[in-house]
Amino acid sequence: MHSFDYSDTANWFQESAECANNLQSPIDLLSSEAESAAPAFLKLWIPRIPATKRVVAHATLSALSVDLRERGITLTGQGFWSQYKLHDMVYHTPSEHTLEGKRYPVERQLIFKPSDVEALEAIHGRIPQIIISEMYEVGSEDLMIQSMQKAGLVSNDMGSGSEIQLDLSFRPSFNFLKDEFFVYPGSETVPPCQEVVTWHVSAKVHTLSSTQLSLIKGIIKGLTNTHANGYPAKNKIAYDPATDKGNARELQELNNRSIKK
Repeated sequence: MHSFDYSDTANWFQESAECANNLQSPIDLLSSEAESAAPAFLKLWIPRIPATKRVVAHATLSALSVDLRERGITLTGQGFWSQYKLHDMVYHTPSEHTLEGKRYPVERQLIFKPSDVEALEAIHGRIPQIIISEMYEVGSEDLMIQSMQKAGLVSNDMGSGSEIQLDLSFRPSFNFLKDEFFVYPGSETVPPCQEVVTWHVSAKVHTLSSTQLSLIKGIIKGLTNTHANGYPAKNKIAYDPATDKGNARELQELNNRSIKK
């Protein structure tokens, strides 16, 4: 995993020119700008038999990521050209996307890649991704983070560049049949910012406890000053000094993209 300087995201294009393109993420998601669409048929398949290998949680100066490839969790959907496999679960604080002009303390991103990603990578480096994203506000405990805590995820044990193995089962907190999602074409939110992502951002806001929020912030040791809170100004995102340090990229322009909900 790489670390990125979130205090200077506007200059990421110097490392990767695609970071300055027109289909970048994250964006502000507004119901008033979304097109009404019939729910897409999406199905998440989780093996009944638990995987024998532990999952690995990685910590860098700018990220907390859990490698879930060994769990064999797949996503299929109407219009997908391939079956997708869950690769990583990544936490951002504060949230990168905003919902109805509000930024949340945490955003969890589930990154899916084609099941034959290794073969595709051998041919070319542009791999389509589907990312399911959820926002979290402070309230009751999140069961997924709770299970990671019980499995041994402790901020004091994880320095930058470290990893820890966890006995962990994954259970989704979203429901494709009941929850609403904002769906739009976008990019990775870290360099090289490739515009290969179909985002499914849940309109349902989940909760985590203040202790769990502190745990995430404690694991990501190098949280830097970020200007994500108030950018762009026209969106009137409230500035909150409590979340000024973080690993969230600032909002990008919509640039005439279609958002479906």
